[in-house]
Amino acid sequence: MVVCEIHRTFAPSKQKKGNSYAFYRSRLSQSLLAHLAADSDYTELYLLSANPLALSFDRLMPRLELIKKYLPELEHMYTATRVSDIKNKTVEQLRQLKDIGVNEISLGVVSGDDWTLQRINKGYTSQDILEQCTEHS
Repeated sequence: MVVCEIHRTFAPSKQKKGNSYAFYRSRLSQSLLAHLAADSDYTELYLLSANPLALSFDRLMPRLELIKKYLPELEHMYTATRVSDIKNKTVEQLRQLKDIGVNEISLGVVSGDDWTLQRINKGYTSQDILEQCTEHS
């Protein structure tokens, strides 16, 4: 298993830990994907430190298709999102994400307490969390 992590940051670099590579890039580009494709046969991809699901479905899918074009051997794609961003995706759209290879989405729930959520301006309520977990499970 060879793992690739793509972190969104302002300081491009590459770090290797065993069979895991972490790429710190400001954006996903064809040149980065071409480099990854030439570098190794990655089987896992972690899109970290960014929230791809904040993009509209129409903007997200071409990026995922590009990833699969350059890294066809991927067996696992992981990303994380906010409750308010997954709310904008239909069940059918999430199925399409799964079909293209996104088989793990972590839902970032900071708290289930409405007072706390309001106080830290999360933009969602405990009811939103329950609805999204129920609808998308």
